[in-house]
Amino acid sequence: MLTTPFTIGVFMVRDFEAAKHGADAVDEQVVGRLTGLLAGIFSFAGFLTAYAWGCASNYVGRKPVIVIGTAVSLVSMLWFGLSGSYGTALAARAFGGFFNGILGAWKCMIGESTAVLLQGKFFGYMSLAWGLGCIAGPAMGGAFSRPCDGRLRLPLCRPGQLLRARPYFLACLVGSTTLLASLLLCVFLLEETLPEAMRERGLAARLEEWRRRRRAAAQQHWEETRPLRAGESDEPPPAAAPPPPASSGDDPDGGGNSPGCGGSSSVAGGAKDAPAGKDGGGGDGDGGQGDEEGAPAPLLPWYRYPQIVLTILGYGITALIFCALDEVFPIFAAAPREAGGLGMREEQIAPPLMFFGAVLMPYSLYGYPPLQRAIGTLRLTRVGLLVTVAACLMVPLVASVRSASSVGAMLVLYSSMVVKAFAQCSAFTGSIIAVNAAPAPEQLGAVNGVGQTLAALVRGVGPATGGLLWAASVGLHAAGQQFLTFAFIAVLAVGNYVLFRFVRLPGMK
Repeated sequence: MLTTPFTIGVFMVRDFEAAKHGADAVDEQVVGRLTGLLAGIFSFAGFLTAYAWGCASNYVGRKPVIVIGTAVSLVSMLWFGLSGSYGTALAARAFGGFFNGILGAWKCMIGESTAVLLQGKFFGYMSLAWGLGCIAGPAMGGAFSRPCDGRLRLPLCRPGQLLRARPYFLACLVGSTTLLASLLLCVFLLEETLPEAMRERGLAARLEEWRRRRRAAAQQHWEETRPLRAGESDEPPPAAAPPPPASSGDDPDGGGNSPGCGGSSSVAGGAKDAPAGKDGGGGDGDGGQGDEEGAPAPLLPWYRYPQIVLTILGYGITALIFCALDEVFPIFAAAPREAGGLGMREEQIAPPLMFFGAVLMPYSLYGYPPLQRAIGTLRLTRVGLLVTVAACLMVPLVASVRSASSVGAMLVLYSSMVVKAFAQCSAFTGSIIAVNAAPAPEQLGAVNGVGQTLAALVRGVGPATGGLLWAASVGLHAAGQQFLTFAFIAVLAVGNYVLFRFVRLPGMK
């Protein structure tokens, strides 16, 4: 869903500009700005709804949110491939982001299913999936884009036919098959992990309570009007029976027992008393609170806990860093050499991105978990952020080395992919685990919703800012101008490293 548009987006924008102004009049600064906006609109749209999807997963469950998001992603992918103008492509990406709450619900499922030390392994599977996407997305984008320009004699390639008019549709169609397979697996095999205590107060329970009250009201009305229907209007109707009391845990008016987004109430059944770093209180029974001895103190809203706020900010900045890197690299690689780029075509950009995915997968499965246990989650996150600085300096260095040696340039390029894979998995996985470990269980959906909202915002800001910075660097017409954008990302990585120095979570080093 993400890597295929990242790969073909810059070429699609260049085609739109060439069709509008002519091939010789394409402005690389405009291409950079429009490509950044096209990549960022998905996350901008997700920013508007991520918190709502996180809250919704507390009511309807994690599985329905994931199923809806996958189905919308499938439609959005096909729509993007059929786009005949920049505005249509922009709308397709915005649609996919607006109705997509997959990541927040998925992280809640991991947090509800595993202990903290095991989460590194399971989030490693997320890196594995991302690595597969980094291999498959660029491969499909490079192999199936412009099918009518190759040697293969494919149908629908005559002038005016589908594949000639929409040269990127086949790549999106092939990519959408993975989304279709994912949708079927989610529908038939994915199990719900929302805790039973929250499920009993969720949307299904509220609908059942509403139906029960409607049935009781209808029965009461029937009893009251029976004498009138029988012609016994002289006799007073029987006294109305009071409606049956609501069962414990049901709160149709949205009161304090709601599994909502405020996070100010505690789930029954011995849930965690307070988020990490806070004393839940009430354990010694000497606080004079008037509660039953040993009862947990009410939770404060999640934003009252500094460690939760710090972990959310750290996760958001981490998302900004790597989303900006993922978007800026294709722009840098496709830019002409005189503009500080590498002058690569679609099929030439795919191999280094595929190599990145091939390195990311084994490290996430076999490298990260033992390092997490040996070094600690937070320490490894900080190391990953520092290594990100090296990756940011190595990527633009390729353009400088290429003038002296093509072999040396390729060696630096592929080495930077190795460094980036280590940095991205270490920093991203650790920041996600920290977000899951900080709040109480009943606050997890809301906190992940906030985290996804912030991540969606910065994922929109990242590509858009990267495109603007690249356009600005091209306008400098100076030697080494390609370093400007990557240096900005490196500064963000250093700042996020400093932020994570202040994160302190019990049982996590």
